[in-house]
Amino acid sequence: NRHSTEANWENKINTKDRFNIKGTASWFDRNIETNVFGMNATQLSYFTEASYLKKWKNNDLVTGINFTGENFRKKLSDCTQINNYNNSTVGFFVQDDWRVSSQFIIQSGLRTDHHNQYGNFLLPRFSLLYKIASHFTTRLGGGLGYKIPTVFNNEIDERDYPDLLPLQNIKAERSVGANWDLNYHQKINKWDLTINQALFTNRI
Repeated sequence: NRHSTEANWENKINTKDRFNIKGTASWFDRNIETNVFGMNATQLSYFTEASYLKKWKNNDLVTGINFTGENFRKKLSDCTQINNYNNSTVGFFVQDDWRVSSQFIIQSGLRTDHHNQYGNFLLPRFSLLYKIASHFTTRLGGGLGYKIPTVFNNEIDERDYPDLLPLQNIKAERSVGANWDLNYHQKINKWDLTINQALFTNRI
């Protein structure tokens, strides 16, 4: 059984600026009953974010803070080595869209996250958008990323959970990525046509 809820509140300060708060939470009952294994546990995942958008003639600036987390608790003991855990991350971010001209936009952003177990992550990103013609655009960008390790994976059969070892002496994955795409977009009567070709590379 999975139960989810989400909420969003927006305050339009004026015709350009706005303040936004949003959040979501999901409760998941990990109740497993097979002929070889059983588990009775609950898993809570949540995300909240507050952001402020400020617009000028040539710039759109977004700043904000968010808090995310996941909590796993066993109701009954079982034969696995999967331990209870409580992960939480607080992040601060800023992003600026600078319209250099009617054809050229520079988008830059910086994010810093602090995880309660895996420490700090500094995540810059940068992209250049060029409007080739009225319906053609191209974008080139890149940045840093990360992923927190977890024992739960959709590719693992639930009957194999007793064979999993606990997470010990491991680090979060860090990545460096770059991307380039070419985009065509046009409205034809009631139809909305988009054609996109994207290339990307990542180093983990």
